[in-house]
Amino acid sequence: KVVSPGKAGPAVVIEQVNKELVAFAPMRQKIEDSIKGLLGAKGLELEIEEVARDPEFFADSSQLEFVFMNLLSKMVNFCDQGKIQLWVSVTESGGAHLVQIFNRDQNIQQDDYHQLVNTFEKRGDKSKNIVEAHGGRLWLDIENGIEFGFTIPLG
Repeated sequence: KVVSPGKAGPAVVIEQVNKELVAFAPMRQKIEDSIKGLLGAKGLELEIEEVARDPEFFADSSQLEFVFMNLLSKMVNFCDQGKIQLWVSVTESGGAHLVQIFNRDQNIQQDDYHQLVNTFEKRGDKSKNIVEAHGGRLWLDIENGIEFGFTIPLG
């Protein structure tokens, strides 16, 4: 089942987006350092694969970093086994970076699914609003494990 965020709840307005060219490599290191404790506490691993060569985003770096950390933290909260993978690639049309954060070894329990969807569908979800303020899209897919995905347009 693929869920795109809905329109319920109060909106969190992203006041300003200061876009600049942001290299993923330094952000990757910050992400790995920041999430290490959460992963270790649950016995999970993180694998990051840059399918796109030396990916660079035209984005607000602090907002983009928030989205990565927020979605990874949500993933860790709902996982108790397997490996969390983060892939950065370019969409088939070539017009956007595609980011996928997933765990194919973990299925979501019904109660957790409803909690996650309720959180994810709120208009007040800051990650959703940041991605949309950058012209992208955010989604949840539970067909094959758990996956958060989002796009950020190139340039």
